[in-house]
Amino acid sequence: MMLCNIDKLPKRAALAMRFTLRATLAVVLLFTASISAVAAKDETPILGVCEHLWGAPTDLIDRTIDAAAAANLKVIRWDTPWKAVEVEKGKLVVPPLWDYIVDRARSKGVQSLMILDYGNKHYDQADKPVSPEAIEAFSRYAEFLARHFAGRVPYFQIWNEWDGRTGNTTPGSARDYARLVSVVYPKIKAVAPDSIVITGSFDSSAYDSLVGYGNKKRTLDDFLSMRETAVTGDAVAIHPYVVYRNGPMRSYDGFAQLLTAAVKRIRATPGFERKPIFITELGWTTASAHERGVSESDQKDYIVRGIKLAKDLGVAAVMLYELRDENTNPRDPEGAFGLLRHDWSPKPVYQSLKR
Repeated sequence: MMLCNIDKLPKRAALAMRFTLRATLAVVLLFTASISAVAAKDETPILGVCEHLWGAPTDLIDRTIDAAAAANLKVIRWDTPWKAVEVEKGKLVVPPLWDYIVDRARSKGVQSLMILDYGNKHYDQADKPVSPEAIEAFSRYAEFLARHFAGRVPYFQIWNEWDGRTGNTTPGSARDYARLVSVVYPKIKAVAPDSIVITGSFDSSAYDSLVGYGNKKRTLDDFLSMRETAVTGDAVAIHPYVVYRNGPMRSYDGFAQLLTAAVKRIRATPGFERKPIFITELGWTTASAHERGVSESDQKDYIVRGIKLAKDLGVAAVMLYELRDENTNPRDPEGAFGLLRHDWSPKPVYQSLKR
């Protein structure tokens, strides 16, 4: 964006611009203060859970929502992929099932956190949107969804783990992500001004430089160092997994070190001092035949302790990954992050949350 010298503008134009800038700043400060105050008053962070719902059958959706509500989980975080909205290039349609999910959840006291994500075959070879055409198209899709669900969906998250391979895309840079959110964020806020738009959401390796681990990847540092990031987002997300770490960093103490370092780094960044921090994914796998798996008892202990640590650090929300195991394969770590087993029977952590 090209900046201009207000003092060199005609007097009337200069006054108008100063008024606009002051009004915009006041809205931003008021909004940030209000959601910070909400987080500060809660005894614990807002608790939610992740689940894959966007193309699920309605009976599975009903059971998922009921199980989340029964465990006092107030938010369900789920994908709303671009490819399902813009199937035909230039034509945007909200799948009717998504209205059903949002309204069914709200009837049970559960809000939706929609992830705006992944590629579309019509742009940039279905990879991350980085070209001007793809960024503009992605922003239209985000604006379209936000307008449709304004007043019913309080949370929108721009992408999921941009620096990873999620959605069968190539890892993206912090610079490209900042460029995307700088376009998408104002469009969402224009049509859903009361929503909380979440940015960040890099994978767990984004914080390596903060704890001196591995190749010391520094995606979070890069993102925070960019001037535009502080004003493009109402909350910042982190994913402090340690499941795929080695040595001491895989322990609960390693997790505590990682989470503390990430929160401190965000809080030390100008523009982020009071911005709410959302952990939009947190979990431990119980795959019993895999070296990364922990016992169900340890899973409960780590999650309960992790929520308490998040509270002590002033984290505003914690989304647990995920509600239900994806399969029964004890050798598949990705299939056993659930609070419930695949047959819907509760693990100890689910019982603890329910109490």
